[in-house]
Parts: sequence; structure tokens; C-alpha cells
Amino acid sequence: STSIKMLRGLVKPTGGRATILGASVTDVDVRQRIGFLPEDFRFYDWLTAVELLQLHGRLCGMKAARLRARVPEVLELVGLAAHGDRRLRGFSKGMLQRIGLAQALVHEPDVIFLDEPTSGLDPMGRRLVRDILRAERDRGATVFLNSHLLGEVEITCDRVVFIKDGEVIASHDLRARSQE
Repeated sequence: STSIKMLRGLVKPTGGRATILGASVTDVDVRQRIGFLPEDFRFYDWLTAVELLQLHGRLCGMKAARLRARVPEVLELVGLAAHGDRRLRGFSKGMLQRIGLAQALVHEPDVIFLDEPTSGLDPMGRRLVRDILRAERDRGATVFLNSHLLGEVEITCDRVVFIKDGEVIASHDLRARSQE
């Protein structure tokens, strides 16, 4: 979680520097090309799902016409199409997790950081998230997934890296193992 926060420019590292897409993590143009779902997210619960996605799309510099088309697409993608006009305060934990994923994806980012994205989801919700992440990878996005659920990591990821005290202690290519 801390590494993701540093890469998002939310926590200042005690040493070194980080770049994403060839630029500083604080570069505004780069930040608009990144999707982020933190572990402990808090949304303005008086907003509807549509309003939340429109807000995040505008913050990421989306053009109005593309945003109007994209919001229903991403609501459908996360299984919340029927709840677009519902206020977030009425959402369950699983629905909030899925709208959080939708806000991270609404602007079709090049890099996506997800911190415990399946938290609070039932088995079908976890499968939905895995399918979405595979589709994002196939679209060409780089997905960084942080999870304590090693089974989810193994099923979802191409590469796994273990970090302890800010240092990489192990790295494994999971695709090579699945081709054996």
C-alpha cells in the first residue's frame, strides 16, 4: 500500500525517486493517465454513481462527449448499470468496491493501481474483477495489483513481486510457470 501511495504521489519517499510512463509521479499529465483504487476509499456519499464517474472523468481531463458515452459503459462493465442514479450512501460494501473500480477505469488509463480490489466482494464479484483486469491488460494497460490474497494474485497476475521494507525480495513470472 505504501509503495502504491508513493507511486501516486500521495506519500513522499524518504529517499530515491519514482517515475511512471517516463515522467515524475507528480507530473499532472501522467497523473491523468493513471487509474487508482485505494484500499480505504471514501466517496462523497451524496453523489449518485453517475455523478461520481462524471466527476472523476472530468478530473482526468475527459472530453464531455466521450465521458457521456463512457459512464454507461463502465457502469455496465462493473455490473451497476441499473444503479447509476442511486446515491452512493445506499450502496453495499461490494457495490462501493465495484463503483470504486469503475472510477479507476472511467478514463481508460494506461496504468491502473488497485489496492485490495476484491475486498468485500463475494466469489462472483471477485471473478468479475479478475475478468475486468484481464480485459484491461489485453487493452494494453499496465495493472498493479496489491493484495494479501495470494490465490487471487496467482489467478490474476502475469508477474508477482514481493516487497519488504521498500526492497524487492523476490520476483516471479507466473506466465512462464503456466506454460510448463
